[in-house]
Amino acid sequence: MRWFKLGTTALVVGLIALFINQNLSTFRNPIPFSLNLYITQKIEWSHHLYTLLILTAALGFFVGVVVAMRPYLHVRRQLAVERQEKKQPATPQESKPGTGGSAEASHSAT
Repeated sequence: MRWFKLGTTALVVGLIALFINQNLSTFRNPIPFSLNLYITQKIEWSHHLYTLLILTAALGFFVGVVVAMRPYLHVRRQLAVERQEKKQPATPQESKPGTGGSAEASHSAT
């Protein structure tokens, strides 16, 4: 099974390398951009297509990691709060006037 995984990985990497080699002239084409905010003069610049692809892939990867980590960080934060509550000694709650008992007894009755 190890050799199958290795062969499949080599095949996929080879296909990606072949794709990049065949389209290298396309990736090197400059793409012109212009920005006109109607405040100052028009700004023009150009980037190669491969730099734009790398930037968008990196941005997509970063956004994906942030979205994937949100639930994990939320659970860690909750666990930290629970640990802090366990470390602190429980303070006795005073009974409210007119209830005729402690706050714990009123909570357990409901």
